Amino acid sequence: MPDLPLLLLSRDRHFHGLTPDDLSRRVRSGGLARIRHGVYTDGPGWRKLKPWERYRLLIQAAAETFEKPAVFCRHSSACVWGIPTIGHHPVQALTFKNDGGRSRAGVSRHFAPRDGVRVVEREGLLVTDRARTVLDLAAFVPFTEAVAPMDHVLRPDKGRRLPAMT
Repeated sequence: MPDLPLLLLSRDRHFHGLTPDDLSRRVRSGGLARIRHGVYTDGPGWRKLKPWERYRLLIQAAAETFEKPAVFCRHSSACVWGIPTIGHHPVQALTFKNDGGRSRAGVSRHFAPRDGVRVVEREGLLVTDRARTVLDLAAFVPFTEAVAPMDHVLRPDKGRRLPAMT
């Protein structure tokens, strides 16, 4: 994946000498793009990104705004692994508490018991392992959307130096 534009968090704006009005002005002029509440990026750079690159940046933006580290799953984990998926989806993260926690702010939460979930760090993010990622997709998306990810992991990913799965 090409280098993605950097994120600017509104909470860090003072380090850049910016006020909230400066951020608003730059968004209106197109110099900045607001990609999530409190998260901005370079406007021209954002507009040049392909949909899956934008989605990857949305995942990073969500991670930057969570209070504690999140474990990304399903389509979000697939994106970080470089596994192709079909369609547009919200950012997806696991929750290990079955307490009725809500999905909100563009993030869909999915309960999973902690045991049996293998979490790995990839590109600075916590994600479900490749096997869990594609099996979750196979279990929770229509067959026609699950074929591409499953097919992808059956061959080695030479660009990322990942072996084929069996």
